[in-house]
Amino acid sequence: MKECLEDFTGKVRTEGRPEEEPLLSRKEIAGVLGVSLVTLHEWMKGGLPCHKQGGRVYFLKSEVHEFLKSKPNPRRKTVKQ
Repeated sequence: MKECLEDFTGKVRTEGRPEEEPLLSRKEIAGVLGVSLVTLHEWMKGGLPCHKQGGRVYFLKSEVHEFLKSKPNPRRKTVKQ
């Protein structure tokens, strides 16, 4: 049964994407970006692209990279004068 579940999970992770870019979990993408899960959640509320499957959230590194390039530096707080 465990093998069937692993096969199914692998199929779900790769379905619907022409490229074979792996989906990254919240923890994985937070580690790549060097931010906390709380920060990642705030960015998601601000429009960070994600893919929800089976109650879980996944990210494509390329989509996250493009999103962050299109925004002002999300790590830098603006100072009010």
